[in-house]
Formats: sequence, structure tokens, C-alpha cells
Amino acid sequence: MKVLKYILFGILGIVVLLVIVGLVTSNEFNVEKSITINAPASEIHPYVSNLRLQNEWSVWSEMDPDQKETFEGTDGAPGSKHSWEGEITGKGYQEIVSMTPTRIETNLVFTDPYESQADVYFDLKETGSSTEVTWGFESEMPFPMNIFLLFGDMGVGNDFQKGLENLKAKVEG
Repeated sequence: MKVLKYILFGILGIVVLLVIVGLVTSNEFNVEKSITINAPASEIHPYVSNLRLQNEWSVWSEMDPDQKETFEGTDGAPGSKHSWEGEITGKGYQEIVSMTPTRIETNLVFTDPYESQADVYFDLKETGSSTEVTWGFESEMPFPMNIFLLFGDMGVGNDFQKGLENLKAKVEG
């Protein structure tokens, strides 16, 4: 009986600790990854501004090739939208909000299996014959999910890095 009592107090202690950590942890979730591609920004821009072309180097399209997808609007222009529904990727959409030759901003929304929204951007900084491409993500995670932010950008950050490597291989051919 004593062992059960210690196990119960141990579990209760862990729960209390997680609640306290969750209450003091920020709910802001920001990820940013960069890569240098040996090409001018004008050659890279279509691959990050055109939602159909993003699928050619996307980690998530690779993960869930059977997902159902639809595209709306003029691709490569503000207002264009890519929606998907898949077993691995869930359900959601990405819509281009604004675009310049050096920055593309999108709104990323997931509706299933959980609801979330993020601001996503690509920055292109040309230096000589190469371009630094930065892929960023800004969102919030409410309590108690914000506890997972303590583990860093493991999931999204790794996916962004792999996606940027795919983009580099695609552009440099």
C-alpha cells in the first residue's frame, strides 16, 4: 500500500510541476530556418510564391502523397489558396497574403485534427550569385500545449530544414 501511495504522490507531483511550467512558459511559437542557394532570387521566387510549385519540394507532400488537394485563385498571387486533407497532414489550407520580390507572406490554418493558425513567410536575400532563403513561422500555443515549446522547434524546425534542402536541390538541379 505504501508503494501505491508513493506512486500516486509522484504522479500528482509531476502533474503539478507540468501545470506550473505551463503557466510560466511563453505561448509564442517562432521557428526560422535558412539555407543558401546558388541561384538568384528571381529563380527561387516562383518555388516559394507558387503554391503548386511548393508541392515539388514540400516535406508534407512527400509524407502524405495521397492527400486530397485543391487550389483556388491565381497561383503565385495574393489570395491564392491551397487546401488539403490527408491522413498524416490533417486538414487545412495555406493562403498567400502578400508578396514582394524578396518576401512572401502566407496564412497557414489547420482545422483538423486540431485548430491552429500561423503566419508563415519566406525571405529572399540575394548576395552575389547566391540567395539566402529564410523560412519562418509565427504562432501561439495555448496552455497546456505550450509545454511542448520547451522542446524547441524539433518538429516544424526539422521539417523546414528538410524542405529548404529539397528546395535547394530542386533549384540547383
